[in-house]
Order: sequence, then C-alpha cells, then structure tokens
Amino acid sequence: MTQPPKLINGDRTAAAVDRARSELRHGRAVLLRDGDRALLIGGLEALEETVCSAIKAQACGRFVLLLNWRRAEVLGATAKDGALVSLTLQAPDDSLANAQELAYGARAKELTLPALEIIDGDGLTDAAMVLARLAQLAPALMIAEVSGTTTADLEASLSTGDVLTVDAGDVLRADGQAPRIKRVSAARVPLVEGTETQFIAFRGPMPSDEQVAVVIGNPDMSKPVPMRVHSSCLTGDVFGSLRCDCGEQLEATIRKLTAMGGGIVLYLAQEGRGIGLTNKLRAYGLQDSGVDTYDANAHLGFEPDERRFDIAGAMLADLGVKSVRLLTNNPRKVDSLRAEGIDVVDRVPLTGGLTRFNAQYLRTKVEKGGHFGEAAYSRGLDEQGETNDDAKIAPFPVGKVGF
Repeated sequence: MTQPPKLINGDRTAAAVDRARSELRHGRAVLLRDGDRALLIGGLEALEETVCSAIKAQACGRFVLLLNWRRAEVLGATAKDGALVSLTLQAPDDSLANAQELAYGARAKELTLPALEIIDGDGLTDAAMVLARLAQLAPALMIAEVSGTTTADLEASLSTGDVLTVDAGDVLRADGQAPRIKRVSAARVPLVEGTETQFIAFRGPMPSDEQVAVVIGNPDMSKPVPMRVHSSCLTGDVFGSLRCDCGEQLEATIRKLTAMGGGIVLYLAQEGRGIGLTNKLRAYGLQDSGVDTYDANAHLGFEPDERRFDIAGAMLADLGVKSVRLLTNNPRKVDSLRAEGIDVVDRVPLTGGLTRFNAQYLRTKVEKGGHFGEAAYSRGLDEQGETNDDAKIAPFPVGKVGF
C-alpha cells in the first residue's frame, strides 16, 4: 500500500500557535475556532485603528472588550476568580484609546463603565486570553463572534490567508506543554579576573524566548551545583535602579558563586515577574500612586507572579545538572525546581541592599509573596534615612534578609 506523503514541516499544531501569538504582537487579528464557533480577536495594546475597525465591523459596529476578573474588580465590578468579562463600549466612548484606558490605564475609573457580562467556562474566550499571555501582551482583547455571517473583508482575508486561523484547543494544549528550547551557541565571557566564565544561549520558537545559562568556573555537575535562577530586570540589572535589588542580587550571586568554586546563573527573559518590560513600567506608575508591587500586577489584569520556572528545569537537564544548592529567598523557585525533578538540597540566602526607594517593595515580597526573610523594618523609614540625600539606607543582615 502506498504511504501518504509526509509533511515537510511535520506537526503544524505548535507552529500555528507560535504564528498566532506573533500575529497578535504585530497588531494583527487572529481567528480562533472551537468546533462550529469562532472568535475574531486582536490584542488591545498592539491594535492599529484599521484592524480595530475591521473587528468592530464583524461585531455589527460594536466595540466588544474582553478582560479578566482581576481587571474587572479594579473597574468596580464583581467577578469570581478565573472568570472573564466582556464589555460593549457605546458611542461616543467606543474609541480604541478609551478601550485601552479601561483595559490597563490608570484613569479607568474616570470613564463611564459599560455593562459587564460575566463569561464562565468558555473555551474560546479562555483560549483567547491564553494566547494574549503567550504573546506577552496585556490580558485585554477586542473580540467579535463569527457565527454564520461574516463581512466581505473577513471572507477575503480568510480565503487568502491574510487572517490566520488557529484552533482554540491547540492554544490551550500548547500552554500546558513543556518548554521547547534548545542550546544554540556558547562563548567565553570573562566576568571575574582569573575565573573562567561561559555564556550558553538557549532559544525557543519566538525571539522573546531566548534564555542564557552563565557557567562560572568549573562546577562539578555530578554534585549539587550552586546556582541561581535570575529573572531579567533591565532597570535593575543594567541601569542600577533603586526601586528593586535585582542588580545587587545578580552581582552578589556572581561574587558568591566565584567564592564557592563555581556555579550557574540561569538568566531568564521574564521581566517584571513575567509581565514584560512595557507592563512593568505601567505597574511602576501604579506603585507611584501607592499600590504595592503585587496589587499593581493585579490592577493590570495579571497574576502577582506570571513566571514559569519549567524553563529552568529544561535548561538544567540540558546541562546535566540533577541537584543544586539554590541561591534564593523565594520558596516558589525551590518548589518549582523540585517539581521539574531537580533535587534542591540546600537553599542559600541571598542579600540585597535596602533603600528608601525599595523598602516597601521588599517588605511586600516578605509579607505577601512569602519570601524568606525577617522583619528588618522595625526602625521605620524615617529613622533609616527617609530624608537623607543618600539613596542607600543599610544592607540587610547577611544570611537573614534578602530577596
């Protein structure tokens, strides 16, 4: 019997989801299908006016906005955990700018809030929100139901492939899959005089999926390897921001691993606890108005921590690491690596500096984030230099407080 020809590119499921999230990031509409139902979606923060108009036309001239329960609560609505809500904006308030303000703006409460419809357990809308997250966009979408009648423009775009179609089930399955990364390059990059250091690059299917393993010295991979999982922080790691202690943590890690005879830093592209640089800066704006670091993420519709550490597990497996001494004060990192089959034999505390700019941030990570640490704030900010011209207050006691 003649064997059917094989597809050159093999299984297209994962590739279709990757293409769909790329389309959203480029401000293009995507059609999600679930059986006989379909939903035309666009990522709100990337949408252009022309695409916005096309989606609105498919929705019979209505501007329908899809948000999650966290943002709905910020707007004053009541929705249960995990629910999604749709809002139909009415003229003259149905502009893209107004929708974006409702979705993640700081002045949303000043706008007229349209009626909200609670959506619970809808595979299409669930997949739409997952796709927005995979595209690293704010969890806010413009949507239009596509059932039976479609506009001539949409028909033409679908027939020519101008609008990509992806199955909602494929999106949901892709979200639960193990990370698809592979080692692609490596080079010596000296960091400390007299210590060999190698940077190893790993790449996933999207440009934003590049990760780096920094191998300091010559750690014995057959024994528990001292290491840290460090999420990228442009403001702290590169520019030395005083709002966090990320840069100091990274520098302290390199010094400590060098002193310990070698180790590994996994530098993950998960800016702002996984919400990306753009939304981290939005969250900073909210923090300036008095909202703490976790609530700021929630105000934008995100989880307090959107990071995935299964990527770290995959990188360690590639490096041949089975057990580690983990430099962290974050219990979630310990639990996540263990869930990936990595034996965390020891947790090594890591300290950072306390400033009048980051004190509330660090306090919140202990009190709300469950980070290991002591209440080293009893003296109060005023006593520690609130009015001092020097940004630095005092380092945390070594081995006791740090993040």
